[in-house]
Amino acid sequence: MKLSALLALALLVLPAGGLAQTRASAQSSALYVSVEGPEWIGTAQSSIQEGVGSKGGPVVITEFIPEGQSFDNWQELFAIMIEEDIELSLAQYQSQQVGRYMGACDMEPHHVYSFETDPSYALFIVFCGSYKASPQAGEMAVFFMTSTGPHFIKIYRHFRGAAFDPHDTTQWPAEQAQMDQFLGSMQSIQVSNR
Repeated sequence: MKLSALLALALLVLPAGGLAQTRASAQSSALYVSVEGPEWIGTAQSSIQEGVGSKGGPVVITEFIPEGQSFDNWQELFAIMIEEDIELSLAQYQSQQVGRYMGACDMEPHHVYSFETDPSYALFIVFCGSYKASPQAGEMAVFFMTSTGPHFIKIYRHFRGAAFDPHDTTQWPAEQAQMDQFLGSMQSIQVSNR
């Protein structure tokens, strides 16, 4: 079965509650989102940030890091972001995210890899081999984005480490199993209106 068909089945409107400790969740005034988290999510530290986005709508970000790391200097981060009342297409929303990386990283447009093209979601990886402000460090990030009405949901996992060559998998700050776990977990997304 194609990933798009699996994701379409997974994006069900389900009631919140009764979720296992392996799930991560976030809620805004409009939506509740939960998804299977990384293997360490049961012992993770979490932080919730609420505010107003660049387009003026409410934003909620729930971030998780492995136990023993700090939010000031993490090596791995998993997050769910809900941005309400956005008047953009999904492609425009994705373009904004990629633009942030293009501004912050020494990277080329081909360092963004999209898995599939689907009008209902975006699934892609960004390879930031090194930061412009800190050339000795780099980051890989894998993203899932979708929308429901004027509200956008962004689920992402970041891996930070030493600067690396995006074309050399042995230098990546993430292992293939970690990337596979994230991609597989996108089939478990549950979204409900509040």
